[in-house]
Amino acid sequence: MRMGRMMFSGHRGTRLRAIENTAAAFAWCIAKGLDYIEFDVKKTRDGRIVVFHDERIDALLDGAGPVEGFSLEELRRFRYRDGQGIQTLEEFFEQVGKRARPMLEIKSRNSSRLVMELVRRYGYGPGDILIQSFDRRDIEECHALDPRLPYGLCLGGLGKWPLFRKAGAELFIGFRIGKLPVEWLNIDGPFIYDEFVDAARRRGLRIILGADNPERYFDKLDRWGVEIINADDGAAIRGMLEKRGG
Repeated sequence: MRMGRMMFSGHRGTRLRAIENTAAAFAWCIAKGLDYIEFDVKKTRDGRIVVFHDERIDALLDGAGPVEGFSLEELRRFRYRDGQGIQTLEEFFEQVGKRARPMLEIKSRNSSRLVMELVRRYGYGPGDILIQSFDRRDIEECHALDPRLPYGLCLGGLGKWPLFRKAGAELFIGFRIGKLPVEWLNIDGPFIYDEFVDAARRRGLRIILGADNPERYFDKLDRWGVEIINADDGAAIRGMLEKRGG
């Protein structure tokens, strides 16, 4: 394993060492020297961008309801179990700066302009940030606002369909990517297999491995040309690879 070209990212900051997508999770990533911090953003009812993954706040905050149903002021009243509050994107950028590269995942439709305004305000350029989404419309909108930045497409559950195994991989890549202006492909779960990664790389896509248990794929990292591992404990994964003689 050639560790010299491998980068490590904290998935939602970390989901094992702190509450996900919180200031504590991001501080942990910075302390561990991770290359990237992956995190999710959603839009509030009053058009603010906050750091949160789920559609609803119920599982993580001491309230109930959809994130997009609250104003920022209303969301500020809720707390995580450790007493932290929800972060805005501005607060994330102020905390992290350029000590790690943000891997920003858009989770709300019609929020691209707001996100990109903040990216520009905080001075992030092509080598400083990676913007991604499962929704190609988000990527197209962000790219139109700043074509200089690197963009990534996230792929998940559709790979469970038999069509996308083996011979179907090339067809699916062509259909899903098309002329989408993406440099990166963030794959997890059912998309992690030889034929799919090979098809992606033939199109010049760079690979982010987003598996729940990336250690299962250590023997294939070089063959697949994986450049970033996005893990719940990115520091532990880095340590495992170092012990293997990377």
